Amino acid sequence: MYPAKIRIRKPVTADVPALRELIERSVKELQAEDYTLEQMEGALESVFGVDSQLIADGTYLVAEARNVDAARDAQKISEGKNSGAEWVIAGCGG
Repeated sequence: MYPAKIRIRKPVTADVPALRELIERSVKELQAEDYTLEQMEGALESVFGVDSQLIADGTYLVAEARNVDAARDAQKISEGKNSGAEWVIAGCGG
């Protein structure tokens, strides 16, 4: 398997639910050893979140990753099929 491919783009309004989910997951997984669940949930309600003004300003960015499995993709391509690899939001900030 080859390393993930990364691309950066500006988000669109339709990305907001995925961005919220990513931020929540990030907080709960990366800060689990340092904060209580109550502290993390409080921060998610008041501090962390998607800033719609930054999206509107064009100053918020999304990083997308696409895992490439060369053997699987080559087989599908040789069969005339789409490789099926999808871009997934892996990070965001502004």
